[in-house]
Amino acid sequence: MAVSSSSSPPRTNASNPSAVDCRVCHEKYTLSGAKVPRLLHGCGHTICHGCVSALISQQAYSPVSMDSLSSMHLTILCPFDRTPTILMPEQGGCGLNKNFALVELIENVHANQSGEAQQSESGEVAEAEGTASVVDVYSRERLLGIPCDEDASHIAVVYCVVCESQLCSQCSDETHKTKVLHKHRRVPLSEKPHPRQKCPFHSAYALEFVCQETDCGNSDRLMCLLCRDYGRHQNHRHSLLETEAAQLREQMVDGLTEFRRFTADLLDWGGRVGRAVTGLMDATDGSAVTAKRLVSTHFAELRDQLALQEATALSIVEGHARERLALLRQQQEDLATVTSQVSAVCTQLDKSEKLDDARLVVQQTEIVRMLEMVRKQRIEFTDLPNQLLLDSRIPLAFTKDNRVHIGPNVEMRVVLLGLDGAGKTTVVFKLKNNEIMPTVSTIGFNVETLEYKNLKLTLWDVGGLPKLRPLWKHYYLNTQALIFVIDSSDRERFPEVQSELVKILSENDLREASLLILANKQDQPGRMNCEEMVQALTLSKLCYGRSWHVQPCDALTGEGLWDGLDWLTRQLLSNTVSPSSVHNL
Repeated sequence: MAVSSSSSPPRTNASNPSAVDCRVCHEKYTLSGAKVPRLLHGCGHTICHGCVSALISQQAYSPVSMDSLSSMHLTILCPFDRTPTILMPEQGGCGLNKNFALVELIENVHANQSGEAQQSESGEVAEAEGTASVVDVYSRERLLGIPCDEDASHIAVVYCVVCESQLCSQCSDETHKTKVLHKHRRVPLSEKPHPRQKCPFHSAYALEFVCQETDCGNSDRLMCLLCRDYGRHQNHRHSLLETEAAQLREQMVDGLTEFRRFTADLLDWGGRVGRAVTGLMDATDGSAVTAKRLVSTHFAELRDQLALQEATALSIVEGHARERLALLRQQQEDLATVTSQVSAVCTQLDKSEKLDDARLVVQQTEIVRMLEMVRKQRIEFTDLPNQLLLDSRIPLAFTKDNRVHIGPNVEMRVVLLGLDGAGKTTVVFKLKNNEIMPTVSTIGFNVETLEYKNLKLTLWDVGGLPKLRPLWKHYYLNTQALIFVIDSSDRERFPEVQSELVKILSENDLREASLLILANKQDQPGRMNCEEMVQALTLSKLCYGRSWHVQPCDALTGEGLWDGLDWLTRQLLSNTVSPSSVHNL
């Protein structure tokens, strides 16, 4: 909405001199409705209620000051002098008082107009002079109640800019009758300009200019006419004080607009922060409560899973104990039977020994049969593995997935993969027999069993030729560990190594398998160390969420191989319970 910046008093309509117009929308004031006159208490100007509503719709909510951001008010700017007027949001334009002087004037105008209409209907013509149909354009100034400088009993309504005096209409006309004084600029008292400040060095002159010299040694930049021409600012670049003040006011208005926008942003961010706090700390649906609930659910599931694994492990141990107990009791019964049989044979032999020769020879066949039977039972008893029969302790071992294994060794399936010529077969035979195999590519696969510590590893060495690589996936099932052998001296084949690793690690059957990467041939020139290999193959990204390790080694000398097996043992087994730590059954 275009707003006039004129500071002239309310004007009359050309077609109806008795009607007062709003100086913003140029429409007539009314006694009620959207065109009722409202008084802006910030500056004293009057506009209609409709224009006030339009200004309210254009202004944003803003706090009264930066120190009280929480107290919200509604601020509108006067369309004539930009003076702010503060309203309560719930009251809107109705929070402004009516200009009752104008309202009374409009009532008088309407009364006079109705009287004139009645006189015209009855044919009576009234004299226009002396009627109360003249609009008082200085009603706003009269409300200020400032006395006239010429006659204190009068109310001043105009201000002479040249004389710097406040005068009523009558005194203004009387004192400015002459041709010279008649040229003085007189404005309504409500539009009185600010008084000019006097020069501190020349009290008869007002400050009119501003020094623009950057290296001026004077602390005060303001100057009067004498200061400019003859005083301390002589020959200095300068500008008009009014121009400088107007530019500064423009900057202030722009700054206020920007600050109000910034304040609105601060309030918006404050609201967002408040909503975030509410969303975080809500007692029922807050994110903190939800996160705690998820944590409790997760660990409850872990406890349930652990309880199930515990029950499974206990059932396995109880089943093993029952089998051992049944076997030992069967051995007890067998020993009791053999003992009774041997005792009977001994008794019979004692009796036969006392017989005469003839009767003894007659029982020779029976005696020989009993002797052979006892000798045979003795041989069978001697061949029994006494340690297994008599040791009542149970050796236990637990895998990473909390599975229990009973026995001296835990069987694990390990698959060795890698490109052709990487040294997979050399690694297997060096670990198995401490032998060095000739460098011949494996056609098919090799299977070797290796007992290391409390592990019994079944090593599957699969050929790495390109035509054999599609067959690798047939060896992944039930694999607990994967050993990938890399020739660290052959840098040109590292893209091929990375491509094969991507394929292998994407297999679901190897999702839980531990990965041991053997950086072989570390004794060769041009080899790549482990840090370079991790970076070149992007192993941190490929093996994310997986148990993996890069071990430098030399398959020919065996250096580093057993360190890799130690890491693999720690990954495959969670804990090993020695037989001596288990109570006797």
